[in-house]
Amino acid sequence: MQVDYSYKIKNDIADIDKYLHNLLLLVGNEESLLDNEFSVQNFRNIIVFVEEIRLNIRWCSNTGCPCHPETQIRNILERDVRLKEFLIEFECFDYLDWLINNSDQKRTVFDKLQI
Repeated sequence: MQVDYSYKIKNDIADIDKYLHNLLLLVGNEESLLDNEFSVQNFRNIIVFVEEIRLNIRWCSNTGCPCHPETQIRNILERDVRLKEFLIEFECFDYLDWLINNSDQKRTVFDKLQI
């Protein structure tokens, strides 16, 4: 029986919680389904970076900066083809791709501070 991990996620920032839920459902399975520890660690890093996007944790407002979680995810997916295939196989890639290309990268943690 094929498990539906998609939960009808739309390309909407409001669905980021559902997406994180889907990623967390795969935790534990990734160790047996991914070929190496490098890909397993990258998968776990992606979960952390998606949470940083959800919480708008960015230290600068330079779009595309290496410190941004979106850039970190892009770099991981460029280097780790097996992880990208894994995310595609479990229908988790499309939303991730949408998210890293459409989130508000100009907003920083300092925008939240009330000084």
